[in-house]
Amino acid sequence: MRNTSDRVNPVSTPDDEDMNLTTQQAATLAGMTTGVFRAHASRQRAIGNEMRAPRDEWDDGRTPKWDEDKVNAWVASRKKDDEADTGS
Repeated sequence: MRNTSDRVNPVSTPDDEDMNLTTQQAATLAGMTTGVFRAHASRQRAIGNEMRAPRDEWDDGRTPKWDEDKVNAWVASRKKDDEADTGS
């Protein structure tokens, strides 16, 4: 069993520019499960918002990595949409 202190923080530090995230890290950053994140990412991809890092940056060429800047921008846009809907 892994110690919780061994978990990777999904938020980058200044030394981690252009960091790519695992699906778990991206989902955690977005505050949702991996399955829900994948569903949202698929819908975003369908409307032209690709959040995946380029395939040549994936560890094994099959398992996607996510561009942290794009995921952060998407999360921020969702928060703005939620605030507009609630009038906050």
